[in-house]
Amino acid sequence: MSEERTPFSIALETLNEGMNLRRLEGRADEIDLPEDDGEVLGPIVLEGRFIRSHTNVEVQGRLAVRLRQRCVRCLAELEAVLEPEIRVYCKRRRDREGATAEGDAPEEGLVYYDGRVLDLGGEIRETLLLEIPGHPLCRPHCKGLCPRCGNDRNLGDCACPPQGTAGPWEALRSILEDDRPRQDGERGEG
Repeated sequence: MSEERTPFSIALETLNEGMNLRRLEGRADEIDLPEDDGEVLGPIVLEGRFIRSHTNVEVQGRLAVRLRQRCVRCLAELEAVLEPEIRVYCKRRRDREGATAEGDAPEEGLVYYDGRVLDLGGEIRETLLLEIPGHPLCRPHCKGLCPRCGNDRNLGDCACPPQGTAGPWEALRSILEDDRPRQDGERGEG
């Protein structure tokens, strides 16, 4: 039975003792990166140093991914290049007699592997999920869309009259005022 390897996996036997420079590429769907955070344009690239000491490997690198999102205020498309750093320590999972059991929770930044193939897909996914903007803006002071006509206020003022100082609760306030009991001397409609 052959072992399925992902693009973000590397066989230990291909790494020499000491420093190795490597470039790994893959797609967003190969690491289950959610599409609702934005559309990944092109490959996800990891370039870095793989430093091997017997069965331990330290990965020091930088990811690169192009991402298309929409501004949450004006809905304009924006593209960004994310280049987060990644640092991972890979340690061989010990045999059943060893101290590290299959069900043990890995320490942060530590990846256990089977002694043959390092799979960095999970670490790459986590790094990108933390880096992708959750509230993307086309510019820091985006004015957004007019709530009445829908025009992009970044392109200029629209023809809608100003709303004044009344807040979004003004309509509720007028309803409550119409329903309050009338006192002597107040005129009601009707």
